[in-house]
Amino acid sequence: MTLYLHIGSHKTGSTSLQRWLNSQRSWLLDNGRHYYRGLHFPNNHIECYLATMRPNRDSFARQAIKAFPADYYSQVKQRLAAFAAEQPGLDKVISTEGLSLLRFEDELVLLNDLLAAVSCEIKIVLYLRDKAQYLASYRAQLAKKPGRRPSKDYWSALYVEDDTWLTDYDALIAAYTAAFGPEAITIIDYDAQMQQQGDIIPSFIHWLGLDASDELRDSMQAFQLNRTLSAG
Repeated sequence: MTLYLHIGSHKTGSTSLQRWLNSQRSWLLDNGRHYYRGLHFPNNHIECYLATMRPNRDSFARQAIKAFPADYYSQVKQRLAAFAAEQPGLDKVISTEGLSLLRFEDELVLLNDLLAAVSCEIKIVLYLRDKAQYLASYRAQLAKKPGRRPSKDYWSALYVEDDTWLTDYDALIAAYTAAFGPEAITIIDYDAQMQQQGDIIPSFIHWLGLDASDELRDSMQAFQLNRTLSAG
């Protein structure tokens, strides 16, 4: 059994991908892939990073949730173990862009231990986009919520100065490579996918080792259209 782990990064279509995956749970099951239903949100499995990020580091979700039980890590691990047992023999799929915030060895050790509750074979996909465009979009997201301000703490996920660690893609890749091995990680160019496909969903389906039927492609196009209309 393989765990397919999508770690973002932020501002690379993760929310749209997660919503689409949630809408296609039955199709995924029929094709041997079981999509996790999250603790806080069914689509975005933020507990995987909230349970493993150093407690002194903040993020959008940590600011929103504020308090966590003392046994939060154990709760998440038990939930993942239950998820693994739900559909024995099927490959698993987990997605949260928050995992792209992990940088330190101890965080990745915790993540590796956490995911061992699901599978010992892990494949990771990371989407990356142009750094300047990414940071501009991330800053805009930060400013959307009234009262939310950039942080002066360098290791905060709300530190968005020009020297922010958020755009240090080499460090992100190195951290995951050290924890899971280079063979486990696939890097996909977000900008190229948007230019070629208009979305990251086709590349994600291909990464899962699946073929999209005509019906599924129609659902992707409808999803893209609905997203565009909603944005307008």
